[in-house]
Amino acid sequence: MNRKRILSLFLSVILIFSSVVVAFAEEYLPESDHNYFDEVYSTWDYALDNAPYGIFITFSEDTFFEAASDGKEGDWLDVLTDSSITMRRYSGDELAGAEIYVPTAGFKLALCSDESVNYYGFRVTNVRAATKNEVYAVQCHFNTAGEDDVTAYFSKTMPENALFPSCSREGYYLAGWSKKPDGIISYSPFDAPPEGTQELWAVWLELSLDKDEIFPFSNSRSYFDLGSLSRYYITREYYTILIHNIFRTLSFCPPLAFLFA
Repeated sequence: MNRKRILSLFLSVILIFSSVVVAFAEEYLPESDHNYFDEVYSTWDYALDNAPYGIFITFSEDTFFEAASDGKEGDWLDVLTDSSITMRRYSGDELAGAEIYVPTAGFKLALCSDESVNYYGFRVTNVRAATKNEVYAVQCHFNTAGEDDVTAYFSKTMPENALFPSCSREGYYLAGWSKKPDGIISYSPFDAPPEGTQELWAVWLELSLDKDEIFPFSNSRSYFDLGSLSRYYITREYYTILIHNIFRTLSFCPPLAFLFA
């Protein structure tokens, strides 16, 4: 076998291998059934190996879900961080052709549909790492001692897709962020501080609720367990009541984005 034939064979193998790799990468991008089915709850996970500043996700132009109407819940897609914190809920054509920002290296998608009417669903066409020039960094202090400080990244082009880092503190609720230590709330957990903000401090509010003021169920993804084998959705009306019960003793009123997250 002469050198030309060997080289030709080698290039053919490389071409075939590259095609397989590209096809696999394209196939791996999250995508729902088209159309999706009734009464379904499905999740997808995706992550990039090197995305310290977060990622941008692009959806196909035909992405579409049944929107809520006339008291009907409709269908939606939740976009979550890799730690399962909900960024935002989308319905109708809100994601059609859109590129959205998630401040973590990975993300999760959760599709929830009701008992009737279904549409195309969604298809992710591209996932790319955000660059340092596309974000701005804010140092977030969870306490004045400087412990557990976290750097949060916010997109310059999509500040509305804001999400501060979270942290638990027994008996307290992380109500928002202040521009100075022990100051008043300047930004809620879903507000984006303006570009140029260097650092912020967490504002903790003590919870003082009676146990009877909390509904007797525990959260399990988008369902709520009522102590039996049955699982039930919670309506927006009752979810709003639940959130207001939690905050009724606090001076802080939760933003609408939190009520319907």
